[in-house]
Amino acid sequence: MGDLGVIIFCLVVIVTSTYIQPKYIWMIVEVIYSVAIFIVLFLLSAVILFGRIRGQNTLFGYFCWMCIGFVKAISSLLWKLYTSKPDHIQVVFGWAEPSCVGETSSFRVFIVSKTLSLTAQKKILEELDIEIKHTRPHGDRDAKIQFIKEFVNTPNETAVVIKFVVRTSGDYQIQIFSALRHVPGSPFIKNFLPCDLDVETTELIRPCSTIVCTTFEETIWQIRPKDKFENICRVNEVEKLLFNFDVNYVDGLVLNPKTISQTCTHHFSTTNNGLFLLPTFKRPGFFRGEITYKRQLIQYGTFDIVSLSNDEVVALDRILHKDPSWVYHESRLLVLGTVHQKGQKVYIYVGPKQLHVRDYLLKYIPLRVATFRVSAMTKIEIMLTNNSSKTHTLSISDSTQPKVVVEMDSVVARRVVAIFSHFLKQRLGGSEFIAKKTYFYGEVRSLQKEMRLSLTVLKINRNDIINSTLSLTRHFREDWYKNFKIEFDGELGVDVGGLRREWLDIVCVKLFGHNPNGLFSSLGNSRLVHPNPIEKRSTYWNLKHYELAGKIVGKCLFESAIGGTCKQMVNGRFTRSFLAQVLGLRPNYKHFEQDEPELYLGKIKYILDNDVKPMDLTFSEEEYDDYGKLTKVVNLIPNGSKVKVTEDNKVDYLQQLANYKLGTKVEKEVQAFVRGLHEIIPDELLTNFDENELEVLWCGKSQFNVEDLKKNFSRGFWAFDQGTNRILEWFFMCISAFSDDEKARLLQFTTGSSLLPHGGFKALDPQFKISISASFGHLPTAHTCFNEIVLSDNSTFKDFKKCLKIAINEGSQGFGFR
Repeated sequence: MGDLGVIIFCLVVIVTSTYIQPKYIWMIVEVIYSVAIFIVLFLLSAVILFGRIRGQNTLFGYFCWMCIGFVKAISSLLWKLYTSKPDHIQVVFGWAEPSCVGETSSFRVFIVSKTLSLTAQKKILEELDIEIKHTRPHGDRDAKIQFIKEFVNTPNETAVVIKFVVRTSGDYQIQIFSALRHVPGSPFIKNFLPCDLDVETTELIRPCSTIVCTTFEETIWQIRPKDKFENICRVNEVEKLLFNFDVNYVDGLVLNPKTISQTCTHHFSTTNNGLFLLPTFKRPGFFRGEITYKRQLIQYGTFDIVSLSNDEVVALDRILHKDPSWVYHESRLLVLGTVHQKGQKVYIYVGPKQLHVRDYLLKYIPLRVATFRVSAMTKIEIMLTNNSSKTHTLSISDSTQPKVVVEMDSVVARRVVAIFSHFLKQRLGGSEFIAKKTYFYGEVRSLQKEMRLSLTVLKINRNDIINSTLSLTRHFREDWYKNFKIEFDGELGVDVGGLRREWLDIVCVKLFGHNPNGLFSSLGNSRLVHPNPIEKRSTYWNLKHYELAGKIVGKCLFESAIGGTCKQMVNGRFTRSFLAQVLGLRPNYKHFEQDEPELYLGKIKYILDNDVKPMDLTFSEEEYDDYGKLTKVVNLIPNGSKVKVTEDNKVDYLQQLANYKLGTKVEKEVQAFVRGLHEIIPDELLTNFDENELEVLWCGKSQFNVEDLKKNFSRGFWAFDQGTNRILEWFFMCISAFSDDEKARLLQFTTGSSLLPHGGFKALDPQFKISISASFGHLPTAHTCFNEIVLSDNSTFKDFKKCLKIAINEGSQGFGFR
């Protein structure tokens, strides 16, 4: 009977805890649950007593005590649910609304109860589930805000204080749960405003670094004011007065302050859409503008200005409405590369795609002097202004060929720069990658628009998918723009978009997957693929397959431009040198670090860091077969085997080595690929991008989760222990606020690719590594062959974030001229 007494006592506890103040809905659930437990235990008790009568004491005795333990656990749970009812808990916020970002915010949570002891209150507070997240329009997996929890104990009260810092303006949701239920008022919605305007993040919105305007006509330039955390903020009348616009001549001559009003007047205006600068130029010419705030330059605040007279604008419009490619602009050639010329006449032609510099033999036979793409990589710089002869000296250069320096009449020079700027602005559609991608997709959608309405059925043999695709599309031209419907032989699937995507994905894997004897293979242990030279390819693969590969990439780009369910990324990871060659650029020896890490560490870096005299190198490269046998010696320059490598020319040697190994060996393969790609996507649309942006355009970017990185990184070299946790916290705080483009740039900077392998950071090999150097205030560096980023300490979080952003974007900024 003792056992029965314990059971009855436990049941009384259950029922008592259930029926005290049953005025909430959750109490009804407890009642139903407790009644069910009562019935079950009643039946179990009957069975136990029946078993005892039958003499089976041992087995049923153990079973009885197990049931008693279960009842005690249930009783404890229900008592806990009652004693931690949310209506006991109150929240007090420690800031006045609205608050600004960047400041430490805190709120206090405590329990109002006359029956609970301080120990019981502390236990309840310790078990609170608190979540703070930014309620963004489109959601964000990384929107949760980190916080610290501090307990405050006094003789009369126990409370917990939550402290956190937000750096992105907007609404934040604070949820507080006790025993899986919201406390009164939860979720709380709190708004945080941008903080004070910051000159280092405030930027001028401009499509390129040269702006064309007309004399005596007001021009509107938008300024995007931001705080130090890059939140868009409003400019009040006091702040507006702190902005200033200075104008000087582009060749460095300073305008006389007394006559500056005769050259340009301006004023600033604020609207709900931001801050605007409205200048009016009163004379034609080349000028350099600077926009400052509190006497400090804003982002993109230095730019060139071409001011045209009304007559020049009329002449410019007349040229643009004809075919500007056939209109010549006379000039005198002063320098070609490093060689000074005699000032002979040359003629500049500027079209939508290219800028040509030509000479004429016997006045009729054109001779090419230089050709430059109309792209962000081509720079035009005003070197000198001669007021007496009314001429300008201009330099034209890019990263692939010798610089051209010409002298021309001032009016002609302004016209050339204005035409180039006009076509460059059309092609860029904006200086940011998103703007360029939007422009690119719009132009691609306009290609053969009527063909998209046509349907083409492809019956594909899944077992021989490459040759089947090649055979069916061999004579396609405009057909690539049609809507493909895929049917796999012997399969009953109906294509409503899924089979087309599956076909493209399988073809990409077959073409662009690493295959030592295939079309593309990795260089060394890199995870990026490069065209395979003919001596390494199987006879199965030929140049027609490279053309097909280019067409498949073009088809993927076209489908992505259509958008929606048609969007198709290229399933591949390409070397930077290959992407550069697709854009018409030469490979660079620096590409080896990402494209062939083994060679970079074993040879390139060693040559750069050491004296080459003992190495006895020449401008030649030895080729070996798979068995280590020397097959041939290749001269990197004429008679290269007889030219010694010295400290003075070792960089040139490495450049020639890159040209050969990354370019010349696969020149025909790259040409075939580009030929196929350009059948679908015009060349001039692709050259708006650099090689890093081209990878993101083709292959997309990984949506990596910061929490995934936190769980799957390794610590590299730590120069010191003190402060390292702070640096690490700063790093994760920075990337948590990064946009998708910035995260892609971080991946490219550290690993050489904007894409993660399937499985995220856990599958990355070698593992993402974070090191901390002994330097202070330096830009972060990276070793892509080790997937390693090396951070430096800074005095403030702001400086750290600035250095990190500069590092991951280094070499990818700067558009237009100079």
